[in-house]
Amino acid sequence: MSYITRTDVKDRLARQYATLYAKAGTLDETLIDDDIDAAEGEVNGYLAARYTVPVASGLALVKSWCLTLVEELAYSRSPAEKIPEKITDRVAAVRKALADVAKGTLTLGADPAPAEKTAAAGTIVVAGSTPEFTREKMSGY
Repeated sequence: MSYITRTDVKDRLARQYATLYAKAGTLDETLIDDDIDAAEGEVNGYLAARYTVPVASGLALVKSWCLTLVEELAYSRSPAEKIPEKITDRVAAVRKALADVAKGTLTLGADPAPAEKTAAAGTIVVAGSTPEFTREKMSGY
């Protein structure tokens, strides 16, 4: 499941879209897809601490976070373009929010990830051969 599409990226970057993703005069969709994958991977990395990813709840917020991270990636690739301060500020806020989600101080309202524990009993019995060195055989050593 993908949180964002190329169209979402195009809408977010508006006039800068063609400039930031042009390679040899043509639009390079591979770069766009790479940025989308990287942004979604970063978001999922944080969310996985508390939720089963991809999440199904809080998608508007997650989508916004992914788009902000894509903006940073797009601007950072272009040597001609400087990352605007408003984007760096938003990226910092997104990473703080993601860290808060990972810590559990911010929730998405989604079902939490299942605990690591399995349904096994508290004690596991392992069958094996009769021990050679028992307490009786080893007494006095």
